[in-house]
Amino acid sequence: MNYAVIDLGSNTFHILIAAYEGKGKLKEVFREREFTGLSEGGIEVIKDTAFQRGLECLKRFAIYLKKYDARSVRIVGTAALRSASNRIEFIRQAEEILEHPVEVIDGQKEAWYIYRGITMIPETRTGINIIVDIGGGSTEFILIKDGEMQVAESFKLGIGVLADLFQHSDPLSEAARQNISDHVKITLAGYIQNHMAGIIPDALIGASGSFEIAESMTGETQHYGYCNVIQKDKFMWVHDMIVNASLEQRLNIPGLPAERAKLAPVGLTLMKSVIDLFTPTTILVSSYAMKEGILRDMTGED
Repeated sequence: MNYAVIDLGSNTFHILIAAYEGKGKLKEVFREREFTGLSEGGIEVIKDTAFQRGLECLKRFAIYLKKYDARSVRIVGTAALRSASNRIEFIRQAEEILEHPVEVIDGQKEAWYIYRGITMIPETRTGINIIVDIGGGSTEFILIKDGEMQVAESFKLGIGVLADLFQHSDPLSEAARQNISDHVKITLAGYIQNHMAGIIPDALIGASGSFEIAESMTGETQHYGYCNVIQKDKFMWVHDMIVNASLEQRLNIPGLPAERAKLAPVGLTLMKSVIDLFTPTTILVSSYAMKEGILRDMTGED
C-alpha cells in the first residue's frame, strides 16, 4: 500500500509517497517539492501571489495522489498556517482541492514528527545530538541522547521571518548577518542555559532546506534513508560564496536552486549562527525529516 504525506511548509510544499517495507524502512515511490513562499513578508498574512501559488501547487499534488494510488493520506500545515490571518480560507480551499482534511500542527508536534523521522536512521541514535530543522516560519531544536528525545522546542527563526526582519540589502550586509546572529543567540539563550549547559553535541543533525543546499553544493549525493557528513570548512566555503553574492550572481551559482537563491543568504547565516552556538563535533544532513516521521506514525512503526 502506498502512503502519502503532504507538508504545507511556510516556504515550500512537499509531497512524499512511499511504501513501507518494515523495520523502519521506507521505499520512496514519488517525491516532489515546489516553492510557494507562503512566508514571504512574514507569517502574519499570506500574500495574494503566494496564496494562489500554493493552491496551484496543490492542484498538481492532487493529481499525484490519484496517479500513485495513495490509499492513506496525511496533509500537515506548519508555521504559516498556524499564524496567518487568512489561513482559514487557504485551508478551506486546500481541502476542496485535495479532498482530504488539512491538519495544522503546533511547534511541539512538528518537532516530534521531525524527531520520529530522523531517528529512523540508525546512525542518529548514538551519542548526544541536536537536531535542527530550519523552515520558512520556524526552526525546531531537538536534543536527543542515544536516540531518545530529551527536549524539543520550536522557535520563530524561520528564514522567511528572519528575511523580513533583516534582509534589507543585496548582498546581505555584514551588519545584517551580525544582527541575525545576535537575534539567534538571544532567542536560544534560555534553551541553551536550561538544557545544554556544558554539553557539546556529538553531531548537529540538519534536515531540509538550507542543510540540503550545503549538502548538494559540497558535492554530496543524498541517499534516501541515510545521513551525509558535511565538513565545517566545506560548509564555510558554501556560506561565504552565497552570502557575499548578489541575487543575480546567486542565480548563476551551479547547484543552487533558483527558487532558493533569494533567501539562501539568510538560511546559510542562520546555519552558521547555530553551528557557532552549539559547536558540534560533526555536522550531518539527514535524508529523513518530518514527512518520514508522519509516515512512521501512519504505518504503526514504534
